[in-house]
Amino acid sequence: MRDITTSRKQQRKTSGEASDGIEHNISKMTNILSDYVSSCGKQLSDIAQRVDYEQNAAEAKSQLNTKLAKIDGLTMDHQHRTDCKITSDPIKVDLFMSLPESERLAWLLGVLWGNASMMDN
Repeated sequence: MRDITTSRKQQRKTSGEASDGIEHNISKMTNILSDYVSSCGKQLSDIAQRVDYEQNAAEAKSQLNTKLAKIDGLTMDHQHRTDCKITSDPIKVDLFMSLPESERLAWLLGVLWGNASMMDN
């Protein structure tokens, strides 16, 4: 009888240790999964910001012709040529859109005629 009681105690102890091991492993897996989900959330946020930037850049490009047409002293040929030079570089589009209207013609002519200071990023 004593052997049976001792055997049952050992089984419970072994079963308890196994249960603790399973809980520990589940806890570790939960932490790993939580870290993974957080990482994915950060990546999705970064992608959303890039998409938003690209969308804003596309809107600025579409507004460019309208803004160029409003500049006195810029011929249609100049408009098309500067449009092609500016839209190829998002930084130039941003810069043009941020300039006061009074400075746009001088900046555009610099871009059009290859003024080095106007072309550098």
